[in-house]
Amino acid sequence: MSSKIKLKNNLNTEFSIEHKDNEQAISVSSIDISKVKSVNTIADLRALTQTPPTIWVSGYHTKGDGAFGSHVFEWDATSTEADNGGTIIKLNSVATGRYKLKYEGAVNVKWFGAKGDYYLPDGSINPSPTDNYIPIQNAFNMASIVVFPQNSVFYVSTKLNVYSGFNGNNSILICDSDGLFITKKTGYERQGDVQLYENLKVHSNKKGISNTGISFGNNYMRQGTMRNIEVSFFSKNIDLSVSNLYINLFDMCNFNGYSSAGNPPVGTNIYVDVTGLSNSGENIVFTNC
Repeated sequence: MSSKIKLKNNLNTEFSIEHKDNEQAISVSSIDISKVKSVNTIADLRALTQTPPTIWVSGYHTKGDGAFGSHVFEWDATSTEADNGGTIIKLNSVATGRYKLKYEGAVNVKWFGAKGDYYLPDGSINPSPTDNYIPIQNAFNMASIVVFPQNSVFYVSTKLNVYSGFNGNNSILICDSDGLFITKKTGYERQGDVQLYENLKVHSNKKGISNTGISFGNNYMRQGTMRNIEVSFFSKNIDLSVSNLYINLFDMCNFNGYSSAGNPPVGTNIYVDVTGLSNSGENIVFTNC
């Protein structure tokens, strides 16, 4: 679904705000149009030397790429928070004060600069895809629900630490090393309880090496649900060798080995090392897998 809103400020400058992803549809409650300035990219935002109270950024990397939908940035004159590449932006020439994205609820990996360019428009593999490790990790560092744009393919060079649930919207992560490590962020207790991880494919780009698709930190995931998750081509697709992992549901999940030259698939789909294992395996349920 896509919708476009045209706005005009007090300088008679007209610009458009377009939604391209329905998961970004939560918007600001009100905007004083007379105070809205627009810039083309995050780089342009950082280059500002003045600080209007409200700014709409039409794209992250290029003008009009629609990364932020209708969300706007608001100036916080006293903030010294670290620039996280997405929801908090520091200007190059200003020490104190930050632009902060106005939003509620989930965060989108596109806000942090993730680009699903693993495949070129003609369907061939991009020889130099964007490494999305930093932008996607920055999104997970928010410890909020993370959403991906629909049906996109993201290259990731490094294992991602996952601190919250997510909705992959049927996107794919192509991983050079391990895939996802579901764990707890320091200072946030019991984040894994009653979380939903859904609609994501995690594929290894390095078949034949020792790697793990999804693993868990001790004492992390309780009463969580993984739904419609596909993990493929890792030497261990999912590793359940942790303590206190129980009362969890894996629903409609697929775990696939890899094969070559007509040989049968190899690799371990579900791996459990009982050494040091405690209080796990209680009511771990696999349905429709």
